[in-house]
Amino acid sequence: MTEYLHMFVAYAVPLLVLCDEGLREQWRSIAVAALVIGLAINYIMALRLFTMRRSDESAGYLLMLYLVSPAAAVWRLLVLRPLYLYAMLTCRRITRWGTREGVEVAMAGGSPQAEPGAAARSASPA
Repeated sequence: MTEYLHMFVAYAVPLLVLCDEGLREQWRSIAVAALVIGLAINYIMALRLFTMRRSDESAGYLLMLYLVSPAAAVWRLLVLRPLYLYAMLTCRRITRWGTREGVEVAMAGGSPQAEPGAAARSASPA
């Protein structure tokens, strides 16, 4: 539930800033503050990279991952969040995703393929 609340707030706050005249005048300072806070939170979350030591990861590799972790935040913001929102808005169509009404393949002799359970039904004694 908190995931949906977070998504609602993430979309509502920028809209409220743009709709309110007093906040709209300060949007640049609000955007810079949000960027700094987001960057700080991202680096704090990336500290978990250093919690478990693995033999196949060098210290330099971990440091490089830590330093480029804002790129993951940009990926989440620009690609994954809109994709997630699209999936939530179109989830009612899940029953139509990739399903077919019938089979398009016929047997080589040209006769239609029998139903999967037809042979078992005809072989059983009545």
